Amino acid sequence: MTSQISLSKLMKIDIKSRTWLIVLSTAVQLILGPVVGLFSLTTSVGQKAEVLINQTFQVEYAVVGPLIAIVGAILVALVGFRFLFSKRMMDLYGSIPVSRNRMFLAVYIDSVLIYVIPFVCSIVIT
Repeated sequence: MTSQISLSKLMKIDIKSRTWLIVLSTAVQLILGPVVGLFSLTTSVGQKAEVLINQTFQVEYAVVGPLIAIVGAILVALVGFRFLFSKRMMDLYGSIPVSRNRMFLAVYIDSVLIYVIPFVCSIVIT
């Protein structure tokens, strides 16, 4: 028999266990976004050195940006579904009277929010 624990309570429990990941994601997004914005604002027509640095950084960001997104997505997924890799944790999570669909949905929504909210904040700041 499954319990009637709400999705929001499951999400709160999941978020509490992944606080370090929220801090890491926020730090990376809030540092990377404004730095890219700062380099894009420093382009000057008369100064070739700044243009060269700006173009080099944009090319590197074109490679590093998606790489950071991929690594972040893999890290969030591995941490969110870490219970699948340990027999003890799998037994514990399997004994919780919550449907697997609801547990998956809570971890999925939290994972998206952990990555999207700092990204949107970074875009707003920039």
